[in-house]
Amino acid sequence: DTISITIEKAISGHAMGSLIIQPGGCGEQNMIGLTMPVIATYYLDKTNQWHTTAVTYITRGYNQQLAYRKNDGSYAAWIIRASSTWLTAYVAKVFAMASNIVHIDQNVVCSALKWLILNKQLPDGVFREDAPVIHGEMT
Repeated sequence: DTISITIEKAISGHAMGSLIIQPGGCGEQNMIGLTMPVIATYYLDKTNQWHTTAVTYITRGYNQQLAYRKNDGSYAAWIIRASSTWLTAYVAKVFAMASNIVHIDQNVVCSALKWLILNKQLPDGVFREDAPVIHGEMT
């Protein structure tokens, strides 16, 4: 019986619910906070353990991240900082994942990818980074 309780706790969505946090901070910190609710929500949805808090936090995180979006579709940790290749790619990836959960403007995702390809991809396919990530924990 102890084993069954341990297994039940391991596969329960309760622990995943603790990953549903309100994103905030600079452009990088906000994405760190937005990623966890997106992934937790995927799991909770697949196991029918949905929490509406996740949708609220994902929507807020998305809207907050748009504050770090530049006119060319790129992102920076702060709007006054140079655009980051890594952060822009990360935003596009997480926003694409989140688009299955909440409404994400597809132009937002596409413009980020367009910026990466037209401005940061080198002829050999490698992407150049001119504004390294500040918060290494997001990499």
